[in-house]
Amino acid sequence: MQPGSTACVSSLINAVFILAQRAAMEAVQKDYWYFLVLATFLIFFKDTLQKGPAVKLEDGMVLACQCPWTGNLSMVSWTKPPDREPIAVYHPEYGVVLGPQYKGRIKFIRATPLDGSISVSNVTEQDISVYHCSIQTFPKGSWTKDVHVKNIVEIGSFKPKAEVTTLEGDDAVLTCTSMHNGTISHISIEKMSTEGSGLVASCKVEDGRLEGEGFVERAHVNCTDATTASLQLTDVVEGDEGLYQCHFNTDAGIQTTTILLTVHTAVKAATYKPDVVVSVLEGDSVMLEFTHMHTGAVDHISIEKMGEGGRDLIAACTVENGTLVGEEYTGRANVECGNLVLLHLTNVVQADEGLYWCHFSTDDAVHTATIVLTVHSTVQ
Repeated sequence: MQPGSTACVSSLINAVFILAQRAAMEAVQKDYWYFLVLATFLIFFKDTLQKGPAVKLEDGMVLACQCPWTGNLSMVSWTKPPDREPIAVYHPEYGVVLGPQYKGRIKFIRATPLDGSISVSNVTEQDISVYHCSIQTFPKGSWTKDVHVKNIVEIGSFKPKAEVTTLEGDDAVLTCTSMHNGTISHISIEKMSTEGSGLVASCKVEDGRLEGEGFVERAHVNCTDATTASLQLTDVVEGDEGLYQCHFNTDAGIQTTTILLTVHTAVKAATYKPDVVVSVLEGDSVMLEFTHMHTGAVDHISIEKMGEGGRDLIAACTVENGTLVGEEYTGRANVECGNLVLLHLTNVVQADEGLYWCHFSTDDAVHTATIVLTVHSTVQ
């Protein structure tokens, strides 16, 4: 900034503050001073812009803004885009002025002479935004920082209603069911993350029936059942792992269910800690016993073998006439179904070695039991 420009700005600032001081008892004139000061600085000062990490939306949150150099403080101003809505101004001589929506909610911390940080109380979702802090100093000019306030989600605070496990590259189906009475008018499915939630799919009423729409590539939703939404994710990647929430909007209120999707890569599968380890000699037979340890009526069971190239369905059990009936998908497997699932493998070969998953689907969740089968060759 040129010396002449600095003198011009200084004169303008002094004139503005003198006018404001004379009108200190008049609220309208004080607001005029407030906006005029902001306009003056936004026009004349060139900023050194810094970006900081996101701040979690919470009561008493601190928006940090501390100038890194030394000098004399002229003013601190906070604005909010997109139209640079004025929030707060601090001047060493004339004090603090707050925007109408922030009176009684913002305090300047002033931990150091060039500290423009503020704390915000009584927060709402309307406070989610990017905030622009500008610290005017002499003789070095202006230093600014953008602070992004987000509704950061504590993932650990959510307890999933169901769990789904899949392997990277495969497909996964997340099924949400409304357990309450009431006419459903809208269903939305969101993926939760530490930075908030993102809409994945939704179902809305069209011509008297629910029609689905996916908002993310590889996501397809089925809402043909009035009380159920099924989200199919194709070619699953590790980034799909996480918590998903289904919100059912009904005439009786909003009901939310949560599903945890776990995605295993080939590396994860190789290092997965099983419930049981079973050893067998090549050419012999072996029995793998999977036990359902949770409550809830089992309506479907599937047994899969994990491998570096993906997973293979070995056997499954489905309800027929109130009884679980087994079906095998390999020539050397036989399955017996119940809360205790018995998978009998005959004439075991080296390729049978690996991690086996048994998924128990119940009326309230999906539970998985795991066994590692180790096959020793006859040479050993």
